Amino acid sequence: MNAPVPAKTYQNPFASPDVPTLADVADRIPTTSLSATRKRDCHSAIKRFSELVQKPASAIPADPASLGAELEAASPALATLSLKTRANMRSSLLTAVEASGLCRVLRTGRIPLLLAWEELLRTVPDKRIRNGLSRAVRFWSLNGITPAQVDLAALEAYSEALRASLYARKAPTLIRDTATLWNRIVEAQPDRNLTELVVKSRRAPSQRIDLATLPASFLADLEAHLTWASGRDLFAADARAKPLAASTLNLRRQQIQTIVTALVATGTPPEAITSLAALVTPDAVRAVLRHRHQWAGNVANASNEGLAKTLVSIAREWMKVDPATLAEIKRLQSKLPKIRAGLTEKNKVLLRHFDDPDALPRLYSLPAAILSRLNRSAASLTTLAQYQVALAIALLLYVPLRIANLAALELDATVFLPAQEDQESRLEIPAHRTKNRQPYSVMLPAAVTRMLRMYDRAFLQPLGTKLIFDNGRHAAKEERTLSWLIERTIRRHMGFKMTAHQFRHLAAKVILDEDPGAYPLVSQHLGHTNLKTAMAFYAELNTRRAARHHAKLLEAAIARAQASLPLCRKGRSMKQPPQGGRVSHNKPGRP
Repeated sequence: MNAPVPAKTYQNPFASPDVPTLADVADRIPTTSLSATRKRDCHSAIKRFSELVQKPASAIPADPASLGAELEAASPALATLSLKTRANMRSSLLTAVEASGLCRVLRTGRIPLLLAWEELLRTVPDKRIRNGLSRAVRFWSLNGITPAQVDLAALEAYSEALRASLYARKAPTLIRDTATLWNRIVEAQPDRNLTELVVKSRRAPSQRIDLATLPASFLADLEAHLTWASGRDLFAADARAKPLAASTLNLRRQQIQTIVTALVATGTPPEAITSLAALVTPDAVRAVLRHRHQWAGNVANASNEGLAKTLVSIAREWMKVDPATLAEIKRLQSKLPKIRAGLTEKNKVLLRHFDDPDALPRLYSLPAAILSRLNRSAASLTTLAQYQVALAIALLLYVPLRIANLAALELDATVFLPAQEDQESRLEIPAHRTKNRQPYSVMLPAAVTRMLRMYDRAFLQPLGTKLIFDNGRHAAKEERTLSWLIERTIRRHMGFKMTAHQFRHLAAKVILDEDPGAYPLVSQHLGHTNLKTAMAFYAELNTRRAARHHAKLLEAAIARAQASLPLCRKGRSMKQPPQGGRVSHNKPGRP
């Protein structure tokens, strides 16, 4: 019987087994061989970092993994620094830790490559691939892994090393990028028989039932319902009065899948669900809503409200149930607790960041700061993405579009540049592309117009495309990709999370801060069909404004009242106590 093969132990060049503190590191710096200037920079970096994380240096572990966690926790404070300052501070921290000799900080740049890796990389002409794989390749070289031995186990070992390092926050992204770049080599050089790396999705597997397992009659009824709801046949006798948009149709399909899953979970066999009629009986609706309410923790849930509305819609419009049955379904719907109108907690948290008077100017100046760095960079897919995210933030600040409309912007189709320089450009989105089916037209200020014109000359014309957010292959960037770029850039520069959609809430705050009653303007700017939408979402913001306004009125009333009191001989009001003294309670005539 063969002896079991012991598990391989990988060396980690990013972490150290010793865990001294930054105070220990600071004590060692004077005895190191660093130059006087570098010693000063290291001391300054430790002091600055300690202030940012609001901890004494003696309480901050000096190993790279702990420093990475502290950097992540301090991201809002770090966002007040420029990217260069942050990079310099991080470099000085690592230099101090390494020079102190208390921790082993082995940087991958000092790891020699195996001969097999040198030969492979010489055949890769793309600098982006070589640079992107550099850290992984040196980790594998350190552990004796050749290109032919790279597999998912080797990638997982690299992933574990990163997660225990200063790069932990970026580890998932670095791993996916590593796999993507490696697979490009595998595809470009099939004769080497290299192993393709298939990274598992970070999304949890779906818990919903597969609709394909249901009877064919149900699937036919579902497709017929969605076709009818799409309004493809405008002249059908039973055509829907208001066709559903493609995104709404997709949502309805998912909602029906969720309803079926809940119904099966309550004991209904899948083979018994032969049509949509099986979903809208009072017993089925009761079972589905009870199950979903328990799933949500017996609290109000927006998803459950949507499911209940869909059940009512199918019963009334598609199945055309009798009035008594419809009334019972609506009664069951009414039993669900209602979501309170207004902003969610995460949106309130975001807007509180902008109570800081410095936050909005910093966000406003962010696109220009990004572009100033790009002026010194050669055109590439990376600089294209950076220019696009700067342009997206600038556009959203003035015109808070929904991400679907933003990603689809196109010159001479939805964005029209003026003939003259330094003039406003025009943005027009046709009715069939907007959520409320109303055309949306605005003017973009001259500053954004100049950015668009420069971007067109530098990128779009050489690419031969009119798509503003082109992915470099003559196709529009995916909405989720553009949204991720925006969110990542704002987090990196501002220190907090902000999605593309949340620019809409920021726009409402800016308008209402200036004019608390300007709900019609908010509604028009955000493209709401009904004024009540703006009032329901943003009325809560006005409570703080009302409190501030009341405080000002109160202070003004007190000032007027004090000014109207008669003055004593020393120039004070009769009822006002002397400054810095106490009111005497002695009786008249008493010393």
